[in-house]
Amino acid sequence: MLTSVNWMNEYLDPPASAQEQAELLTRAGFPLEGSEALSGSDTRQDYEMTSNRGGCVCHLGLAREIAAISGRRLIPCETLPLVTGGPAREVITVTNREPGLCPLYTGRVIRGVTVGPSPEWLADRLRAIDQIPRNNIVDATNFVLFEMGQPTHVFDLAKLAGPRIIVRLAGQHFVSENIRAGLLFTYADKDATADFNSNQEYIIGGVVNIQYAPPMGLTNWPWRLDLPVLGILTNYQTPDPTIDPTVIRQDQEWRINVVNTFGFSREWSAFVQFGYSNNKSNLPNFTFDNISGVVGVTRSFF
Repeated sequence: MLTSVNWMNEYLDPPASAQEQAELLTRAGFPLEGSEALSGSDTRQDYEMTSNRGGCVCHLGLAREIAAISGRRLIPCETLPLVTGGPAREVITVTNREPGLCPLYTGRVIRGVTVGPSPEWLADRLRAIDQIPRNNIVDATNFVLFEMGQPTHVFDLAKLAGPRIIVRLAGQHFVSENIRAGLLFTYADKDATADFNSNQEYIIGGVVNIQYAPPMGLTNWPWRLDLPVLGILTNYQTPDPTIDPTVIRQDQEWRINVVNTFGFSREWSAFVQFGYSNNKSNLPNFTFDNISGVVGVTRSFF
């Protein structure tokens, strides 16, 4: 992660030099990978980050580590926006379809905004970490991201359908309020050590997800029914001499699954899965039907 020494010192009392920041963060488990002197007595530093320390992928998070190790006072961010008018929900709605992946998504309406260049202090902060200033709207979201580690998104209210924001996974189409569907097509060219195992694989599939309320109010968390279907065509390159040296194998497989997930909380859920697959091949050895069933419990740590 790229940081600015001057930017980091906005959250530290007393401030720390570039060398002190590097030494303290290395002790905290974030080794320094590079350092570059900038104009205006600033220094850009590059720290190695680990995936389990998401709260430190920002200046405030790293400043907290420095303060904890060195005994400095952490200066919190000042977030006191001027609030006028009614609640945002009177203007726009937010629908969160992935509470397990995105526990909280909030919206705020800001009026009277004029898109233009950012003030120089904001542009300088972004340049110091090798970001390119775009305009005051985009730069404000990037500043919050690199200051607090909080992703924010800005939408033009006049161009927002509804106006409504729907939080969902990419590549899905909503058929109705609680039903969504997606399609898949992939191609793979697989090379194997033996030519008769090398093949081209074509996959087409789809999935329908239905989210519904638990019957009789058994839990307060939504339940979900998933219906994925896959069709797989596999063409092999040469005959397999151990089976039939005159026939090049070709398989056609269909897989159908029914998965019902029973949510109990944001962390805990149970599921029941039934599957059926049918593989037809021009070689009888590879023609089969398969039925499977799985029952399990899942625990989310995110």
